[in-house]
Amino acid sequence: QCGHEGCVKLLLEANANVDQPPNDGVTSLIAASQNGHEGCARLLLEANASFDQANNDGATSLTVASANGNEPCVKLLLEAKASVDQAIEYGVTSLHGASMKGHEPCVKLLLEAGASVDHEDGDGDRSLKMASQNGHEGCVKLLLEAKAGVSLADVGGRTSLCVASQNCHESCVKLLLEAKAS
Repeated sequence: QCGHEGCVKLLLEANANVDQPPNDGVTSLIAASQNGHEGCARLLLEANASFDQANNDGATSLTVASANGNEPCVKLLLEAKASVDQAIEYGVTSLHGASMKGHEPCVKLLLEAGASVDHEDGDGDRSLKMASQNGHEGCVKLLLEAKAGVSLADVGGRTSLCVASQNCHESCVKLLLEAKAS
């Protein structure tokens, strides 16, 4: 959690169980990924830590790294073949988290790794709507380039264009209109 590679090395040399989480289910790899400690994450992966093990909320190392914009950890986990579309509670994926928070480099990496651009969560929200709603123009552009469904609506009937307009994100509205959003 604190990013001390020396401590991780000592624990690994002592044959510590790399996948043994405390009560909240947050494994060492999840903590390292969440906090952007690439060196610790690399050591744990080299020790065969499970990259797809989830915490009690269903979050994996990739979902927390993506949501927190920890690009080096996202890249490392994707290289290790972490499940790019593994969903946590309510169907939220790594691409949802990165898009919602505007982490363009992570969105790009996830799309390049084959993330499902139109995966919907339990509310029918998709990454494009989340990025549009929060005014993340760069993410909207990347998702449109990846052929995101520009006029898809959530369970309440709201589209990406609708939420971008409601939240006064002019640059996103312009991109969506250029992509023929309705």
